[in-house]
Amino acid sequence: MRFSAPVLLAAALLVSGCKKKETAPTSEPTGSAAPMTKPVPPPASDPAATPAAAAAPGPVVGWEKLSDINLPNPKGTPEKGIWSSVKATKDGDRWDNFVDGNDNWMGMRILDCNLPAVQALATKPDPQSVYSTCFATPTGKLKDYPLIATNDAQRAVKVGHLVLIASLNATGQAKLKAADLEAFLESLDLAAIAKL
Repeated sequence: MRFSAPVLLAAALLVSGCKKKETAPTSEPTGSAAPMTKPVPPPASDPAATPAAAAAPGPVVGWEKLSDINLPNPKGTPEKGIWSSVKATKDGDRWDNFVDGNDNWMGMRILDCNLPAVQALATKPDPQSVYSTCFATPTGKLKDYPLIATNDAQRAVKVGHLVLIASLNATGQAKLKAADLEAFLESLDLAAIAKL
């Protein structure tokens, strides 16, 4: 497994900033030129306070495989509604809305955290970017996958190196709740998606 120097530096700074001062000597002296082969594990006492790794190893998932992911109709939405692409699916990026006529109920974005644009955030964070979800601290679990609850209108689940982001759009905000987003994400075949 390879890590870039900026990612390792960011991880080391993040972990060292959260630790209490240790009196025991470390195995590697400060300022050592020795290369680090893996990131420092988070302290076991507070796993929720450590952000998720940006990506698991592997290539960016191609647009064909992302397009093949079946998105069921979310519960509580009209049966005649459909998933409609917001923009053309690209390698590592799929974005759809669930609509019924002019009513826009829910958005679904599937991002690959191995995309170069995501990896660029490791050295230059932008909390306003949708890509920042790849680095977000999990707030819970959904089918044993990290769940990220950013607000009442959005939920994300990290599955391997993909992050699935469900959000309530205009009509959905008036008629659905965050729990409906979690139920929708849970209805997906996350184990199959994790294998992509």
